[in-house]
Amino acid sequence: MDQFIQKILTEQQVGFAVIDRQMRVEQYNDVFARFIQSGEEAANGKRLDELYPEMVGLEETLNALLESPEQSFELPCVNRQGLAGEMCFLDFKLNSLRDQAEAEPRLLFMVADKTKQYQMQQQLVQQKHELLLLRSMLGSQQKFLANSILGSSPPIVQLKELVQKVAQVPSATVLLQGESGTGKSHVARVIHYLSFQSGAPFVEVNCAAIPENLLEAELFGYEKGAFTHAVKAKKGLIEEADGGTLFLDEIGDTPLGLQAKLLHFLETRKFRRLGSNQERSVQVRCIAATNHDLQAAVAEKKFREDLYYRLNVVNLTLPPLRDLGEDIITLAEHFIKIYNLDFRKRVDGLHPEGRRRLLGYAWPGNVRELRNVIERAMIFCEMSEINPADLALPVTMTEEALPSSFRLPETGVQLEDLEKSLLTQALQLAQGKKARAAALLGLSRDTFRYRLEKFGIE
Repeated sequence: MDQFIQKILTEQQVGFAVIDRQMRVEQYNDVFARFIQSGEEAANGKRLDELYPEMVGLEETLNALLESPEQSFELPCVNRQGLAGEMCFLDFKLNSLRDQAEAEPRLLFMVADKTKQYQMQQQLVQQKHELLLLRSMLGSQQKFLANSILGSSPPIVQLKELVQKVAQVPSATVLLQGESGTGKSHVARVIHYLSFQSGAPFVEVNCAAIPENLLEAELFGYEKGAFTHAVKAKKGLIEEADGGTLFLDEIGDTPLGLQAKLLHFLETRKFRRLGSNQERSVQVRCIAATNHDLQAAVAEKKFREDLYYRLNVVNLTLPPLRDLGEDIITLAEHFIKIYNLDFRKRVDGLHPEGRRRLLGYAWPGNVRELRNVIERAMIFCEMSEINPADLALPVTMTEEALPSSFRLPETGVQLEDLEKSLLTQALQLAQGKKARAAALLGLSRDTFRYRLEKFGIE
């Protein structure tokens, strides 16, 4: 066998052996002997099928190779134990070896160690099956998510009904408005999962978080050479959302220059990448969200009027937490369950005084603030219930002033007159919102309504 070929095979970590017609080993290298249980010194003169039992019964195949040198025989992914006891995966190959100086043809047996490659393939197959399992699990979780707008107050019931209706029309553009922290991103995902089959993409873009000079490229994508450092073409987030939902969060912070291009895309579902003349089209539902007053922004020339009307096909306004009454407790108890799992605790719920504190607070940060408050309380809570001391909430004005400033006069008071006055003041402070007024007085929504009816207060 040519010395140059031997050198190349050895450098490539390929074992080889020259085999005669009787399958006996005439010549071999150390890589070939690495996988022989009896050791290198015992290989000479041995039959190939004694050293590699996987080759038993191949006599006819070997003879055919000797007669047809253009053919070869391969045996891939052979599971074999190495000398050190490690598990190996080998590829075997047999070729005819013709040497003009020799009258009798020989066979070249090659063995390649493919352990790392096959292990990687096994890992990829395992990951593929894990992904399939996760997708099947995600299907049920998506169903759960679609019904995860918690609460039973009138604003939440109305929101759920509107979400169900909007989800039945996957092409309709939706504008979500509401204060920061009211759950606009969550509602957008609920609409998506109710509208599309499992696997449809949901692409979220925070228009306020991406610098103005990058936002257009991120949305529409770009071609190679479109600008400095554009070394290759890149799909934009609009293309990534094809067949699913594009969620434009904080749409009110979009630069005016980009708003015209967004308007064209929303009207036609067509766009061009930066640096390209080719027009592309996608099928996506667009959901936009903002905590700004877009009508006021239009009046101030900070937002295009035509884009506002194009976005405002279906307008869903998410209520602030302070208007949801007992739903505050429902959400708080939901977060307690979550953090019981995360922190491995067993907190049963809220102390009555803790409930009163939650209902009496204004929640400027809405659901996001409530979640943070409950998370902190769960970290420091050492009892079976969350007490007021665990809640990092400022004391309300009523809690500070009423116990110290109110004194029963010696002449007494008419309790019903005082109660009626407190009910009226609570409604005035809450700007007519009964759920908020009830919370200011530490009453449930039903109790508050009963007392209003009792005194004939509208």
